[in-house]
Amino acid sequence: MSAIIKAELPIGSSCGGVGICTKCLVQVTEGAENLSKANAIEKKLIIKENLANDIRVSCQVKVTGNIRIKASYW
Repeated sequence: MSAIIKAELPIGSSCGGVGICTKCLVQVTEGAENLSKANAIEKKLIIKENLANDIRVSCQVKVTGNIRIKASYW
């Protein structure tokens, strides 16, 4: 989520980035290999929300290279 905010793009969040609201979900369309692996918080949300493989919880992901995402704003 910090990379999205740094790029001055809108992203939903009501939990302040602690990983409980799932409003910051993004669909990764390119560059998934340039994202950190899911941490424990994200893994729990993936299971709880039954998220598809290309959906990530942006507040829990670190970006290490170029990516392309789709996101709905609110």
